[in-house]
Amino acid sequence: MQTELVLIKTLRPHPKNSRVHDQENINTIATSLEKFGQQTPLVVGRDNFVIKGCGTMLAMKQIGIRRAEIVRANLSPEDETLFAIADNRTGDLSRFDFATMAEVLKPLRGLVDLNVTGFKEFELAPLFDADWSKPPEGSVDGEGMKNRVVFSKEEWDLLSTISTRCDKPVREVILLACRQYLRYLNKLKGAFNG
Repeated sequence: MQTELVLIKTLRPHPKNSRVHDQENINTIATSLEKFGQQTPLVVGRDNFVIKGCGTMLAMKQIGIRRAEIVRANLSPEDETLFAIADNRTGDLSRFDFATMAEVLKPLRGLVDLNVTGFKEFELAPLFDADWSKPPEGSVDGEGMKNRVVFSKEEWDLLSTISTRCDKPVREVILLACRQYLRYLNKLKGAFNG
């Protein structure tokens, strides 16, 4: 795989890119680029369309980077589209080991700006405060479990997305969801009792 250094102004977003980059996302990528520089090349297809790294290209333009490392793909138009979607989706299917993340980031808290990770302080604070060495107090294993909620990956991803969009901690989103659900149950109870 051979890289090239090209002028960013010669590159274009792929017209069929289904990945949306809002301004917050572009700003986060820009922060990372300012801290670390470009660490991975953009993947460019036919007609200089970026098929991997479109958000990075937009962030580079935003902060005034003029040249980018690229790799040229030799794919059919159909495969370019499929590759772009697969590249984005396969990253979405992974998950974080939050205990390990807390272990490696907590010693850096206060020494460096952790926002370069893409996580906000309100998202990291509960990870740093958690005791990952034992189950929460009041919980027991097996059928008698109490004071402990376990979420599936899909549920946690949804809660994390809502948390980010609302700019609220996940625990607050969970509390709001529980309150809303209890209101709903109370209305249902009233309908059955009325």
